Amino acid sequence: MRSLATRSTSRQFEFWAGGARYLATPVELPTRLRGFEQHAEESLVTVITTKDARELDDDTWLEKKLDAFRSLEDDVWTPDFLEGLLISTPDPSSSPPSPGLLATIRRLTFWHAITSTLNVPTGPYTFSPFGLCHVCRLYDDVQNAFMVPIKPDWNSNRPFESLQIAGSYPQSLSVAVPSRLSAQPTKEFPLRGKRIGVKELFAIRGLRMALSNRAFYAVSTPAEHTAPAIQTLLDAGAVMVGATKCSSMISREDPVEAVDFQAPWNPRGDGYQSPVGSSSGSAAGIASYDWLDFTIGSDTTGSSRRPAFVNGCFQHRFSHATFSLEGVRPCYAPFDTPAAFTRDISELEAVVKVSCADSVLSKHQKPTVIIYPSDYLPVTDVKQQDMIDELIKDIAATFEILVKKISFKDVWEKFPPKEAEKKDMELYLEKAGLYTFVHDFCHHSDDFRRKYQQEYGHWPYVNKVTQWRWDVGSEISQEQRDDAKKRTEVYKSWVMDNILEVDRETTLVVLPIQDAEPNYRDVDPEMPFAQDVWDPLWLSPVLGAPEISVPIGNITYQSRITKRSESLPVAVSVLSPPGTDMMLASALKATFINSRRPLALKTGRNMYES
Repeated sequence: MRSLATRSTSRQFEFWAGGARYLATPVELPTRLRGFEQHAEESLVTVITTKDARELDDDTWLEKKLDAFRSLEDDVWTPDFLEGLLISTPDPSSSPPSPGLLATIRRLTFWHAITSTLNVPTGPYTFSPFGLCHVCRLYDDVQNAFMVPIKPDWNSNRPFESLQIAGSYPQSLSVAVPSRLSAQPTKEFPLRGKRIGVKELFAIRGLRMALSNRAFYAVSTPAEHTAPAIQTLLDAGAVMVGATKCSSMISREDPVEAVDFQAPWNPRGDGYQSPVGSSSGSAAGIASYDWLDFTIGSDTTGSSRRPAFVNGCFQHRFSHATFSLEGVRPCYAPFDTPAAFTRDISELEAVVKVSCADSVLSKHQKPTVIIYPSDYLPVTDVKQQDMIDELIKDIAATFEILVKKISFKDVWEKFPPKEAEKKDMELYLEKAGLYTFVHDFCHHSDDFRRKYQQEYGHWPYVNKVTQWRWDVGSEISQEQRDDAKKRTEVYKSWVMDNILEVDRETTLVVLPIQDAEPNYRDVDPEMPFAQDVWDPLWLSPVLGAPEISVPIGNITYQSRITKRSESLPVAVSVLSPPGTDMMLASALKATFINSRRPLALKTGRNMYES
C-alpha cells in the first residue's frame, strides 16, 4: 500500500510506501525526460547507473545489482521502488536487460535508458507532476536529539534550509535521510554518503543558531558560511541531516533545568537517565538512531566525554590544533575543540583520518607506556574499576608496553616548576579554573546581552548555571584572569615534561570520566561550581591533547522507573600527546580487535543487545 503527495510544500511532497514515510524533491535536470508522462502521477522508480553499457548484455546483471542493493541494508530503497526502472548508461540506445529477467520483477511496469550526462545517481526516485524526484526517508526524532533537521541538500552551492516537517510522534520533528545506494565511500570521498548530525554551536550556512535558548535565537541571524570544521567533513562526502541540540548557552543544563527547549532523551537503561553535557543531542542521537552514522559535538571541560559515557558511545575529543574554531560559538575558547561520536570504532577512526588529513605527521607512531594516575584511580565502584583495569591490561598486551602508576601530586612535590615557588600543586593552581573559564564564559556573551537589551529593553533569560557564571565572571578582573591563565600554562608545560615525557615517550593516560550510577532526568542537580585545573576532565583541555572515550561494559541497577534491573553504560577515556589523534584512534581500534571486544554498539536500551 502506498499513497503519493500527502503533503506538498515548495514542490516537495510526502508519501507513504511499504509502511514508511518519504519525502520527494524534484531532480534538477538539464533536459526534460520524455516518455514518462503516463507515469507522472503514480510511479515509484529505481535508477541504476552503469558506466559500461556492455554490462546490460549480461543476463544476470540486474539480479546482481538488486542483490548488491539488499547487501547494503539500505533503509530507504525497497522493492516497492521497482514499479519503474531507469538505467543511466553512456549509450541511450542500449538494449534492455534480459526480458525474462525483467519479467521476474512483478512490480515493474516500464523501463527506460537515459544518458549518464544527466548525472542521476543510483537509488530510489519517484515521478510526479514535477518530474523525476529524489527520495529521502523521513524518521521521527522521538528522542528530541535535533534542534533543526535540514532539508535535503541536492545542490551544495545553496544555503542549508530547515526541513520544517513535523513527525507523527507527539511534538517530534522529522529528519530526512538519503538512500545509501546513492553515495558510497570512495578513496577520494571517504565519508561519502555518511549521515551526520552537527551540534548546534557550529555555524551552518543559512541557519540561525539558537543554543537551546529562546533569547539567543531571537537576536541571531542566518550564518553566511558553514564552520570550516564541518565543511571539511562535507567536502569528504558526509551528508548533514540536522543540527543537534546542546545545553542552553553551552552551559551545564540538566533536564529539569531545560526551560526553553526540552533536553534530549538518553536511550540507555530505563530511558529516564540524564543525557548530561552540552553535546547531549549528538550523543543521544548516535545512541538512539541506526540511521545516523556519526555526529559532531564539541568539548571544553567534559562536554562530549560525559555524554559519551552515559549515552554509551565512542567519542573522540580532537587535539586543539586540528580544526579552525571559525564559526564555532565559544564556551571557553582556549579549551574549545570539536568532538566526534560513533557507535563503531572503525567509523571513529575513519572520521579522525579525514579530520586530521592535513595535520603534520607526529613523531609518536605507537604508544610506549601507559600512565595509571593514582590521583584519579581507582574509582569507588569495584565493578567499574575492574573494567578499567581490564582495558589497561588489554592495551598493554596489544603493544607489549609497561603500565606506570604515577601520582601527579607526588611528582610535583619532587620536581615542582620553579614558577610555583615551592607551593604544592593545589595551592599553586587555586581558583585558576574559576578565574579563567568563568571569566571568559561570561564575556563571550557581552555582545549578546547588549544586543538583546537594546532590542527588547531587558536582560535575556538564561538558566541558573549560566546566570551564576555571568554573575561571578563579571566580578573577576582581567588581571586575575591573566594570572590564572599563566599558572595554567605552567601546569601544562610541567605535565608535558614530567608526566607525558613527550621528548622520550609516547604516553597514554587512562582517565575516569565519572561514576557509573543512576542519574535520573527528573532529579534537581547540585548547585553551580567551577572545576579545578587538576580535575581529570581538565587534563586534555589544558594540554590541547586528544582524548578518546570508549565503552567498556555495563553495570546493572534497580530502576525506580521500571522497577526492574536495568543496564547502564560504563566508559573510560584514554589521552595521548597533542597531535597524536590518528595514533590514538588506531591504537584503541587495534586494542579492541586484539582483545576481541565489540567493535560496534547497538542503539537503544543496551549497548550490546538489540
